[in-house]
Amino acid sequence: MQETFRKIRSAAYRGYADGSVDFFGNQVEFITGYSREDFLSRTVKWMDIIHKEDLSSVKAIFKEALRTDKTYMREYRILTRNGSLRWIQEWGQIVCDAEGNIDYVIGVILDVTEQKQEEERKRRIALRSGRYLTFRVGHNEFGVSIENIREIVGLSPITHIPSCPECVPGVINLRGKIIPVLDLRKYYGIMESKAGENESLIVAEYSERDTTIWAGCTVDEVCEVLFIKGEFIEEMVDLFSHSLPTGVWGVAKLEKRMILLIDVKSIFEDVFKNPELRRLIKTQFHGM
Repeated sequence: MQETFRKIRSAAYRGYADGSVDFFGNQVEFITGYSREDFLSRTVKWMDIIHKEDLSSVKAIFKEALRTDKTYMREYRILTRNGSLRWIQEWGQIVCDAEGNIDYVIGVILDVTEQKQEEERKRRIALRSGRYLTFRVGHNEFGVSIENIREIVGLSPITHIPSCPECVPGVINLRGKIIPVLDLRKYYGIMESKAGENESLIVAEYSERDTTIWAGCTVDEVCEVLFIKGEFIEEMVDLFSHSLPTGVWGVAKLEKRMILLIDVKSIFEDVFKNPELRRLIKTQFHGM
């Protein structure tokens, strides 16, 4: 019998204006961790376990239903007895007395957590899908969203700036624009081979507050632009619980290839905390 209840992720109820709820069966325990008796005794009120960030929308939907046809459907999160979050879809009918005051609410709650998780998985896959510029640094292949790339140029003379991190050899003048240059080899500690004749500078951009900033990364070789489907990308947070390398957010697993996907904004923000570099970045916008 208990196994049957676990499979039935729904529970019928009768609710009241003070936020208390009487459930008609024991299914609620397998959704919330709280027993039917916890709710009947008012030890727990349903409104008390709704996630605080969802409370305002939950109340707004109820008020709108009360003003109109007295029926509603709302989705929100609850905090279960063990502290986990679950998604609830609730269908309700408000019953009022002759004076128009709330007598009770009757309805059903459904646990739609698995559905929401699947929706989130598909959303993340869609966000990951896209065109990536791939390049090589040492024996490693990297990729960055093509949307972040402004130019790919050959290396021009780099002006050294004192007091900058070792991974920042200096700046270049790109058609009058001062561009800080980041050496990805040194940033990631890749020293197993030397750069060759195909060494290039990838000029990328990122936004900081209301400002768009350009910066360059030296790479050993630019490879190609690939469209990579999100289902072939694993996010680093899913692979490692801690000690993630800065800026590396995912791994694309293709035939005979593993491509480390990087976020230039995270890398540049990490490197360009240096005060001298901050001053130079400002010159992009002040005509120096």
